[in-house]
Amino acid sequence: MVKIFKNGLTVIMPALNEELNITPSVQMVERVLKKINVDYELVIVNDGSTDETAKIIKELKRVNSRIKSIDHKHPIGMGGCYIKVLRIARMSHFMHIVSKNECDEASIEKIVSLRNKA
Repeated sequence: MVKIFKNGLTVIMPALNEELNITPSVQMVERVLKKINVDYELVIVNDGSTDETAKIIKELKRVNSRIKSIDHKHPIGMGGCYIKVLRIARMSHFMHIVSKNECDEASIEKIVSLRNKA
């Protein structure tokens, strides 16, 4: 069976105990993607967090229907998260962004803007 992708961007954001960083990271992604007007889905993987990360993700999903989540009881690591989301991605392009609020907004914008040229 051939998978048909929608033109847009799937963003994976693994999160392990990122209660302080997950919201600003998501807000940054939303700002950039809105600014350059790209259709997207954001899949946040709660990779076994023991803090309030799961609760925060649930609220973020409530506010933005483009946000989806996967919950793990035990961490499977960044590679495992990446593969899991890659299997369910619905968009034509795929990008990994960390949930530690360390990404540079201008860099993300530039990379996403060039997605059809690479």
